[in-house]
Amino acid sequence: MIRDPRGEVVAATAAVAVFLALGEALAALGPWPAQLGGVLVALGFVGVPLAIARQRQLSGDVLAVDPPLLRSAAWGALVALVVLPIYALGFDAWQVHVLHRVRQAPGTLDASAWLEAAVVQLGAVALPEELFFRGYVLGRLRTRWPGGLHVLGARVGRAHAGAAALFAAVHLVAVPAPFRLLVFFPGLLFGWVAERSGSAIAAAVLHALCNLTLQALLACYR
Repeated sequence: MIRDPRGEVVAATAAVAVFLALGEALAALGPWPAQLGGVLVALGFVGVPLAIARQRQLSGDVLAVDPPLLRSAAWGALVALVVLPIYALGFDAWQVHVLHRVRQAPGTLDASAWLEAAVVQLGAVALPEELFFRGYVLGRLRTRWPGGLHVLGARVGRAHAGAAALFAAVHLVAVPAPFRLLVFFPGLLFGWVAERSGSAIAAAVLHALCNLTLQALLACYR
């Protein structure tokens, strides 16, 4: 008999939320504590599921990182090439026609700053989050809810919605505002690409590219 993983997954997410809260508290103390907090948060996202897997003797690829890694990364980049231009058009319409903001030149491109941002977004934000939510959480919930609809070559069902809902809820730790729950929808997309590619690495690459794109777009309006 397979143990119902839902309570385990909720408890693991709560533990990760504690790590996030500690990271936010450290970030308020200055640059160096903020860096320490970032490392602590990343370790929480990876360490909590690994500790649970060891304690419960879970077998297999708990974090969904089995190779080939390059092919998985390529999947994430390919989906980004399709989705992000559409997102940028929608973002522009929202900023200009709803918020009545004015387009502006984003300023001089600092290559080193963007490289640093890319490293941070992939290594400290997207990768730990996706290993947890699209690796551990999605994988565990799939044992409870294995079914779903086939969407463009990938199965998407209640497990993906559950992982996306927990993903959205955790975002309230840093910014406790209702709009943060909207990340439920990119969470579904990240779940689809992880399912389609067979790896959370693809979701991490897509997640990082989404964050970087949003960062660039925000600089284009005033």
